Amino acid sequence: MRKKDITIQEIADQTGVSIATVSNVLNRNAGMVGEKTRERIFETVKHLGYRPSRKAAQLRKKLNLTISFQIDSRIAEDNIWRPVVLLQMMIIQGICSYAYSQSYHVNLIVPEMGTDMESLESVITRDDAIDGIILGGWQSASKVTDDEINKLLATIEHYGIKSVTIDHKIHQKGVPAISVDLKSGIQKSCLRMQELKHRQAAYIGPFGFINPHFNVSRLDIFKDELKNAGIEFSEKDIYEAYNELGAYKKTLALIKSNPILPTCIIYGADHLAMAGIEALQDCNIKVPEDVSIIGIDNAPYSAASPVELASIDQKHRQQGMMLSKMLLDRINYPDMPLTSLSIIESDFIERRSLARAR
Repeated sequence: MRKKDITIQEIADQTGVSIATVSNVLNRNAGMVGEKTRERIFETVKHLGYRPSRKAAQLRKKLNLTISFQIDSRIAEDNIWRPVVLLQMMIIQGICSYAYSQSYHVNLIVPEMGTDMESLESVITRDDAIDGIILGGWQSASKVTDDEINKLLATIEHYGIKSVTIDHKIHQKGVPAISVDLKSGIQKSCLRMQELKHRQAAYIGPFGFINPHFNVSRLDIFKDELKNAGIEFSEKDIYEAYNELGAYKKTLALIKSNPILPTCIIYGADHLAMAGIEALQDCNIKVPEDVSIIGIDNAPYSAASPVELASIDQKHRQQGMMLSKMLLDRINYPDMPLTSLSIIESDFIERRSLARAR
């Protein structure tokens, strides 16, 4: 029997249940169906090679079963944002993982440099294109005005498209968001520094990164938690850097201005920490024997760090899964009470770059 000829009726006959039970299980509306019955149905589906009709599901739900994820055009082309690409891919993994499990397709909107709004509008206004959209924001696109964002959100609403976001500015406009509580991971890292007898810390990285949960930067969160842990943190040992070259140079500046280095240097991102470790090693300063290092992101590329990197884990894949679930809940259950903001707890991953203070 060819796979396309297999029907729900045949699955029901082979498993000894009703067509309605099979349909509910396949559409994840199993309700009171027992675990053993569900397993038996899925085993039969796999054995027969049954594949549900996507077109039938579209007609039944009156949906396209397609969502989109919008990516800031500068992320792929701007040198400052280039390292974010891999973190975005982890978010996309999470989005696709959940969406595919619910029989939805995911389209990526990856505009040419500077054409973010035009690309979005072409997708939104196309007939029967998408049911929902995840807005990645325009953190680096300073030319995008509030009026343009308001106009875009009005267009999305006009076409009946549901939206969620991970962007601070868009969330402030009333769009539901997923956010990471950086405080939890940063607090754990500072308490661990305290346990390891660290006395003084420095910071090299961006100043202005904020997220929807905290209207403060990661630097400000570190300031508060280091103070709570009793670790000295001087303004003179705070350096702004956004890319690897900047982090390398600022690390050299920190070394030059401090005859006795702080016991730990915190970097605002893992790729900056990796560049900082290279600068320290070029000056014959050992990590972690002479100075400890902490990064932020727990990025996959940190495995290539000269020293295994301790880092704040922002759980990017989980972000994607929660974004996807939030959006599909808005699409499939429009009468469900709306959650304005869902929070993911960050964590601290301790590795060899953090050790007992010298």
